[in-house]
Amino acid sequence: QEAVRMNQKQALSCNERVQQLLAQDEEKSRQLREMTLKLERLQWESARVARAHDRLLEDVSTRFH
Repeated sequence: QEAVRMNQKQALSCNERVQQLLAQDEEKSRQLREMTLKLERLQWESARVARAHDRLLEDVSTRFH
């Protein structure tokens, strides 16, 4: 009887740990999605700035030649 109780207690403890790990995993996945979106926005902004830079160089080049 005592062994069964100990086993149940251990199973409950393991289940709580699994739930805790699942919650942590969910949070890390959310953070990863957030960082991925931020990275995509930065890449888009970088490309936009590069295009603007190229246009300025072309403009300057045509004005001085």
